[in-house]
Amino acid sequence: MDEAVPAYASGGYYLPGPPQDAEEAWRGNGGYTKAGFRAVKMKVGRLSPKERRARVKAARDAIGPDVELMLDANNAWHDLPTAMRYYGAFELYDP
Repeated sequence: MDEAVPAYASGGYYLPGPPQDAEEAWRGNGGYTKAGFRAVKMKVGRLSPKERRARVKAARDAIGPDVELMLDANNAWHDLPTAMRYYGAFELYDP
């Protein structure tokens, strides 16, 4: 039996103050993969759809195609149809 538990890194938090540029918010995430994480979870759900898409794209670009990207909307999407619409907008980035 395999007793290992996969871990993931959390990042892409919304910081107080003016919204940060998407690339700036994810500049440090290359460190997660260098540290051995094969999965990263980021926050989504606060900004406009265009800004959310830019953040998800920046995260994918930073971590590369082989690292799992998870999205945490913290209940920003109140029903399944809304969540599925957003998922469709992010699908290109393989969350």
